[in-house]
Amino acid sequence: MSKEILAKKIYQTIVEAQNILVATHYAPDGDAAAALSAMAQILQRLGKKYTLFCADRFDDKLAWLPWLGQTVNREQDLPWAEFDLFITLDCGTLARSRLSGPIKARQTYQKLIEIDHHQPMEQVADWALRQPAAASTTEVIYDWLRINHLPISQPLAEAILVGLVVDTGNFIYSATSEKNLAIAAEMLQRGANWPKIIKTAAGSADLGTAKLWGLALERLKINHRYQVAFTVLTRADLENCHTDDEATEGLAGFLSRLKDVKAVLVLKETGDGVIKGSWRACQTGVNVAKLCSFLGGGGHVKAAGFHFNGRLVKDGAGWKVV
Repeated sequence: MSKEILAKKIYQTIVEAQNILVATHYAPDGDAAAALSAMAQILQRLGKKYTLFCADRFDDKLAWLPWLGQTVNREQDLPWAEFDLFITLDCGTLARSRLSGPIKARQTYQKLIEIDHHQPMEQVADWALRQPAAASTTEVIYDWLRINHLPISQPLAEAILVGLVVDTGNFIYSATSEKNLAIAAEMLQRGANWPKIIKTAAGSADLGTAKLWGLALERLKINHRYQVAFTVLTRADLENCHTDDEATEGLAGFLSRLKDVKAVLVLKETGDGVIKGSWRACQTGVNVAKLCSFLGGGGHVKAAGFHFNGRLVKDGAGWKVV
């Protein structure tokens, strides 16, 4: 099925739906939040009944995006039998929505649509609009809007641009394309507030975050055989710097600007005995999603992640996982 036919089929399915659940992934980043806001605006314009879901709350800097304030955070608060359509955004895998069980156990009258820019990891949706070459899920939503000749309002343009800006690192990551810049220019022409968006994407760093990044840079090493740079952060590091997981947001992307390496890896403890790995490609032709797939993770070619159980322990001049 061509992208155009699939996009139109998804639009028709949404038009025919009576009650829609729209979900994005836990620990939401700017693209996840912006995609959710964009879809809420689209459904509002279509006059649809819908519910937004995210297992974690959004960062305060994203609170200005329209309709995020009505997001439900607890699975038990969802009226499952009333939904006839589920839409997941930017999830990579259904498990990242934290709704995998009930969605997989859906009734025959309940359909699932996935809209994403990550590499496909599973085949569970009735219709999946995935574009791994896209920089962000909001770019995929933009293409979907264009194919279906749907209007883009000023608030919708801002949501689309937030996702693009965040997932391209303010258009400095190597995956940034001419198309990304063209979409950004169009969104600005449609009234998107650039100062507000760039402030949202850049965020602000406190002293704890600066100290944490300093630790990560101090521990940075390069495996010259494989041309890979890597660093580690423990749970104790976050506690000693009086900060949290959000402080590491953007670290892997920042390190991807290193010269003379093919990829960078940031390993960090996220609590509850879990280690999260974040890969970023530094050169074209490097597929970090394939690397992550060996560890049960995934993502897209230039940026991907994985997680597994364990702890990071200092071992002489290096580190080991136990």
